Amino acid sequence: MPVKVAIEPFERCIPELIPLFERAYDEFGQFKDGMPLAPDYRRYVELDRLGVIFLTTLRKDGVLVGYMVTQVTSGLHHLCNRIAVMDILFIDR
Repeated sequence: MPVKVAIEPFERCIPELIPLFERAYDEFGQFKDGMPLAPDYRRYVELDRLGVIFLTTLRKDGVLVGYMVTQVTSGLHHLCNRIAVMDILFIDR
């Protein structure tokens, strides 16, 4: 079955995101001794509701297998332009 890509509310996905955040941290975390994994879920939800970030999900057979968090902001060179900047991307193997 193909992977389905969608934009979903962050708050609704938190229970599914937690294990993927942990896998991403285990796989890619460079400073585990000094920077433990501690996502600010309240702030993620707040920023999602404000339209400052959005969550793109990848699902296979309904199971979350990847995510991308993107920040929407004004361009530095052209304030009238809105740009999207990827914050984090993870796709489970």
